[in-house]
Amino acid sequence: MNNFLFSIFQLNRDESDKVPGYFVVSNAPINVEGDNLPSSREGTSPAEPYPEETLEEIATLLYQKVEQFSVSFAAAEGNRQSDYIELVISIHGFSNSKAASIKRFQEIHNYINRETEKLPPHLGNNLVYIGYRWPSEPITGANGNFFKDKLIPAFTALPLLPRSLFLIGIVAVILLLLPQTSPFFFHSLLGGMAWLTLVTFMTLFLSIFTLVLLRLSGYFRDAYRANHFGVPDLVEFIRQLDRAIVRQAITKDIARVKSSLAQLTTILTQKVTLHLPTANGIENICAMVVKDYCQDRTVELSKFVGLDREIATIAAKIIELETDTEFVAIRDGTISFLESKSRNYWQYRNRIKLSFIGHSMGGYLVTDVIRILSDVFDSRSIGTLGLTNKLPSSKIGRVFRLGRLVLIAPDIPINTILSGRSNFLQSALRRFEETYLFSSEGDLALRLASSFVNYFSFPARLRASGYRLGNLAIRDTEKYGIVNLDKVKKNPPHPFSLDCLFVDSFNLSQSLKEIQAKSYRNREDIREKVYRLFTYLDCTDYTDFGQKSRSKPYRLLTIARRRWEPQLIYYLRLILANIFGGKDTHGGYFEGEFCQSLMYNLAFFGCAGLIDSLTTQALNSPINQSKLNELESRINQCERQYLTMRQDAKPEVQQQLKRLAAELVELRKEQKILMRQSALSYLSKECKNKKIQMILSPERYAVDILGRDRKKVRWEILNSGNGE
Repeated sequence: MNNFLFSIFQLNRDESDKVPGYFVVSNAPINVEGDNLPSSREGTSPAEPYPEETLEEIATLLYQKVEQFSVSFAAAEGNRQSDYIELVISIHGFSNSKAASIKRFQEIHNYINRETEKLPPHLGNNLVYIGYRWPSEPITGANGNFFKDKLIPAFTALPLLPRSLFLIGIVAVILLLLPQTSPFFFHSLLGGMAWLTLVTFMTLFLSIFTLVLLRLSGYFRDAYRANHFGVPDLVEFIRQLDRAIVRQAITKDIARVKSSLAQLTTILTQKVTLHLPTANGIENICAMVVKDYCQDRTVELSKFVGLDREIATIAAKIIELETDTEFVAIRDGTISFLESKSRNYWQYRNRIKLSFIGHSMGGYLVTDVIRILSDVFDSRSIGTLGLTNKLPSSKIGRVFRLGRLVLIAPDIPINTILSGRSNFLQSALRRFEETYLFSSEGDLALRLASSFVNYFSFPARLRASGYRLGNLAIRDTEKYGIVNLDKVKKNPPHPFSLDCLFVDSFNLSQSLKEIQAKSYRNREDIREKVYRLFTYLDCTDYTDFGQKSRSKPYRLLTIARRRWEPQLIYYLRLILANIFGGKDTHGGYFEGEFCQSLMYNLAFFGCAGLIDSLTTQALNSPINQSKLNELESRINQCERQYLTMRQDAKPEVQQQLKRLAAELVELRKEQKILMRQSALSYLSKECKNKKIQMILSPERYAVDILGRDRKKVRWEILNSGNGE
C-alpha cells in the first residue's frame, strides 16, 4: 500500500510544449479496508516517483515563472495587476477509471498547448496544468472484472440478516414462478398461507435487490470517496504546494541570516551531544535541522535514516521546545525575519491564480475544497447574520488567489444558486473572479441516476429541488446564441431574472423563479443574487463535429425531438440512444470541437482571453468596421501630434501633451471596447450556429468588455433588484 497521500506524475509532453502538465492521483483506496482488495489495486506502479520530489519540481516551476514575469514586466512597464502566473486544476466526475482520467487530462493538456501556439508568448508561459484524480470506482469494476470486483463484494458485504432474506427471497421467487406450484397455493388454506409467506419474502428480496443495485451503481460509494478522500487529499496537495512555494521565496534570504543559523547550529550541537556523546556527524545534521526549522517551523525527518534520524529527531525536539533565553531570541528573530521577507515578497507581486474545471461530481468536490481552504475569519467574509453584504477575498493560503471556476454537468443541487440556507455553493462563488456553467436538459446521468438515488438522501420537500445544476436549461427555446446580449448592451450591468432558467422533466416544467418562490418565502429581497455570477451555457441541442463524424455535424448530447412527440416517448428514445446508440448525454461536451474551445479557453484564459482570441475573425465581418476605421484614424492622428510636440519644453505645450496622452488612453480604451463588442457578437453568432444558448453574466460584460472595476460591479449585481 502506498504510504503517501497522493502520487504525482508528469503528463506526456513534447519539448515544444509551453504549458507543463502534471497528473496528481489520490492514493486513497477504493474500499476502506485498504489496497489488499482486488478493486483497490487499480493502476499501481512499482516505479512511481516520490511525490515530494515532483511537488518540489512544480513549486520551483511556479516560483521561477513568478520571478521571470516580475522581472520582465518590471523592466518593460511595471508589474501590471492583470498579469498572473496561473495554475489550472481539472477534476473528473463520477465513475471514472484511472485510465479514462489520464486520457481526459492528456487531451486537455494537448489541446491547450496547441492553443497557446497561436497566442503571444506570455499567455502560454504563465500557465501550469494539473489533472487531479480522486478514487472513483468505474461501474465495470476497477480492473474491468464486474463479477469479481463488484458483484461478489456487493453480496459478501451484506449483513447476515439481509443476506439470508436475499437467498430465501430467491427461492421464493423461483417457487412462485413454477407452474407446478400454482394448484397447491390456491386450493387450500395452508397453500394460501404459504403463498402469502413467499410473496412477503419476494418483496423483501426485491427491496434488498434494489439496495444491491444502488451499491453496484457506485454512486453513493463515489460520493463518500469524493467527500472523505478526494476533498481532503486535494486540500492537502494545495497546502503542500503553497508551503513549497513559500520555501522557495524564503531560500533566497537564507544567506542573509547565515550568522544566526551558525549560532543556532553551535548551541544545538552542544545540546544534542549531551544526549548522544558518541555519535558522529551531529554538527552537519543540526545545521540541516536548523535550516529546515527556520524556513517553515518543521523538520523533514523522512530524509534522515538510521542513526541520523535519531539525531535529527532529538535536534528537532530541542529546537522546538528549548526555553534558553539566548537560543529562543536567535531562533525567533531568524524565523520572524524570514517570514517577514516572505510576506513582503508576495505583497509586491501578484499571487498565483488558481482556477478549476470540475466535471460532474468533480464540481461538487471543487466547491467543498474551496470552502475548506477559505479564510472563514476574514472580516470581509463574515458579513452579517442576514447572509448578505459579503465580498470575501479571493486569496487562498499565502501564495494563491482564486481565478475561474468552470462547472461542466455539475452534480450539485439547483438550490445552490438560489437564495437560501441550502446554498452551500455561495461561499465558493463569491471568491472566484469568473464562474461558468455548462449544462444539458437531457443529461440522463443526472436526470435519472443522480435525482433517483438522491430521492431518499437529499432533504428536499419538492421534486424539482432534487434536480441538478447540470440539467438546468434556458427558457428561450426559439433562440440560440447569447440570448441576453441586447439587454446587457443597453443597460450594463443589466441583471437577468430567474425566470430565464428552468428545469424540465416529463410532467414537470418549472422556472427557478417559481422554485425560489415555493422554497423560500422569507424576505428574498435581502438575499444576494448569486445566480447572476454565472455565465450559463445550455448545450442541450449542441451540434458539432465529433468523434463519430468529422464530415457532418450532429447532436452530441441529445437527440432531436419530434414536434408531436410526448416527453415520455422522447426520453425513452434518448435512454435507448444513450445505451445502444453511443450517445454520451453526460460527457459529450468533451467530444465537440467548439465546446472544447469554450470550456478550455474560459478556464485557462477567461472570458476576456476568449473574446480577444476571436477578435481577428470578428473583424473580418463588416460589424462596426467603419467605426473601428474611424477610431484607428483618430488614434494615429493623436499619436502623430503627441510625437511632434513632446520635444517642446514649454509649459503650455506640456499641458497640451498631458491632454493628448489622456485622450490617447481614452481612444485606445474605446477601440478595445469596440473590438471586444464585435468579438462578442461573433461569439454569439458561433453559438447560434452550434445551437448553444448562453446567458452572459452582466458582470462579465461590465468587467471584460467595458473594463469596469470588478468589485464595484459585483456589489451592484449581487445586491440590486430583480432583473426583468
